[in-house]
Amino acid sequence: HSMVTLPCAIAIMLGSNLGTCITALLAAIGSNLEARRIALAHVMLNAFGAIAFFPFIDFFAQILMFTSSDMPRQIANGHTIYNIVCSAAALPFIRQFASLIYRLLPNR
Repeated sequence: HSMVTLPCAIAIMLGSNLGTCITALLAAIGSNLEARRIALAHVMLNAFGAIAFFPFIDFFAQILMFTSSDMPRQIANGHTIYNIVCSAAALPFIRQFASLIYRLLPNR
């Protein structure tokens, strides 16, 4: 029997996606402006995705239960679906998102 429920595992997955942003932020230290913009965009995209998904964790878990009977596979499927949905949801707003990044980190 699992020590962690699927909704809890999804919350951990959301947090781990946000946690990986630290690598991009560390790499951007002392880098050029474009590298800092990319790091900021990475953080913001992951933060927006986590915030958007968080209220629907239980619903998302119910959907994932239909993808497999194996919980590790459900988590992997959830991670893939999460990244696809976040990327697809961001695409229609890519110009506004880029504009926001440029406003937050303008040319000097």
